[in-house]
Amino acid sequence: MLANTADTAAGARGLRFTYLTEEAGGLLAGIVWIGFGAMVAAPLVAQLTWQIVLYAVLSLTLARMLPVAIAMAGSGSRRPTVAFLGWFGPRGLASVVFALIAIERQVPDAAWLAQVVACTVALSVIVHGLSSGPFVARYQRWFAAHTVQRPDAAEAGPATPLRFRRQPTADEAGATWQQMHAGRER
Repeated sequence: MLANTADTAAGARGLRFTYLTEEAGGLLAGIVWIGFGAMVAAPLVAQLTWQIVLYAVLSLTLARMLPVAIAMAGSGSRRPTVAFLGWFGPRGLASVVFALIAIERQVPDAAWLAQVVACTVALSVIVHGLSSGPFVARYQRWFAAHTVQRPDAAEAGPATPLRFRRQPTADEAGATWQQMHAGRER
């Protein structure tokens, strides 16, 4: 009920504001990653140990993919979907924030913790960046074939939005897109 009231009050402005908020969030996340790379990743290389690298690898595989698989148990999703979501699923921005909090609060071994987080995030940027193209293409091929064979598969259905948000009609979306991009075609 509340979402409908907000949508009615905001009208088309609400769609533009939501778009702006999402784009600004993406921009700020990009700035965080550039800052991370410039300030943390480069000095980290000199202090790497095999234990830190092993933890980073385990963190990006077992410790990341197993909870996703457990969370998706019973969803009806097939192994390729669970593996894809486990590989590309939860991202590391929260890890950076938690490491910064540990440093700020002077938690014992915070410097070592920051090294572990920095290595994990740097490795994630590299391996997920390199694997995104081939893995997305492979999953797309599997998805197309799978949903033709099984149109009732869990992957074939629409995703449930995690937040209440009125979806724009085709006319609203087209008009909003045109308004946002007016003058860019010059």
